[in-house]
Amino acid sequence: MHEFFQPVRRKLGVIVLALACGFMAAWVRSVTVYDRLFLHNGTRRADSIDSVDGQLGWGVRYFSSDQNSAVTWKHDPFSAATLHDVIKIKWYGIGFCDELVEPALSSRGVLWFVPYGSIVLPLTLLSAWLLLGKRRRFPSECCGD
Repeated sequence: MHEFFQPVRRKLGVIVLALACGFMAAWVRSVTVYDRLFLHNGTRRADSIDSVDGQLGWGVRYFSSDQNSAVTWKHDPFSAATLHDVIKIKWYGIGFCDELVEPALSSRGVLWFVPYGSIVLPLTLLSAWLLLGKRRRFPSECCGD
């Protein structure tokens, strides 16, 4: 078993598989919970990472008052019916929204969303290739030259 993890590509495969599992867990959680991570810089502006309804979002939010410099995590129970009570979104095309308004937090912003599936599937395929793929042997390796 120890020989299986000798090549660097197998070690990378395990790391990529762990990343895929982490994103998959976040995907499953996003079905029932709306998570937001705010990175405040001491002004009214904050970067945010959102996870909701099978999508991962990144964006900028503007609050009505100055915020402390801190990292803040907020989460609310999620269902498609109650999402519009928590947040008001105007969608513009696939994965892009503008005029995000969150009355409970007195914030507005712009967010870009990516479906979790478009992250999990490539990571899973990459890890399978790294873990299960055969290493190519070049002629110089087999002949001792």
